[in-house]
Amino acid sequence: MKIKKSYLLIIIFALIISCSNPSTNPDNNNNQNTSSSVKAVTSGVHTIQYGSKTSEIDVTDEAQLKTLWITLVSGKTVYKSSDYSSVSGNFDAEGNYYDSTDTVNIRTKIIKCAVYEYNNKKYLAAVYRDNKNTGMPSSYRLIIADEKGIEQAWYGGGSDESVIPNANTQWTKYDFVFGYLKEY
Repeated sequence: MKIKKSYLLIIIFALIISCSNPSTNPDNNNNQNTSSSVKAVTSGVHTIQYGSKTSEIDVTDEAQLKTLWITLVSGKTVYKSSDYSSVSGNFDAEGNYYDSTDTVNIRTKIIKCAVYEYNNKKYLAAVYRDNKNTGMPSSYRLIIADEKGIEQAWYGGGSDESVIPNANTQWTKYDFVFGYLKEY
């Protein structure tokens, strides 16, 4: 009888422990898919990553940040996969993005650039407004191009065109890669 009680107590104890641990919902990149996956870097001089390049820059110098971003994406093609076999779209000379299905109308218009920390690294990021995302709660995108030329993206900032996202905007990471740059 003592052995049965001991086993019963062990099973109850094991159930209590296993039920008390909260489950997680990671995305495809083994990151928590929450708005806290990026954090704005709002002051100081930092070394930032943008594509395969790095620069030491004052993160409050918005003009220099935009120049670096335009240099990275201007005239570049975005691909749907890492084998570069299918085109998703292209950037123009001002950094605006055009879908491959509509090369006349801007799909996402560049709004501004900033620095965000992602996976313990500081990246140059661009905030875009999606012109085809009507009726959705978030029309803004935060995009980085990592050191492998992969476009990582987040959505947030609402849909009001007059309210530009800022350092306090809550960004939520997409659970898929936005695109691939062949030259970065």
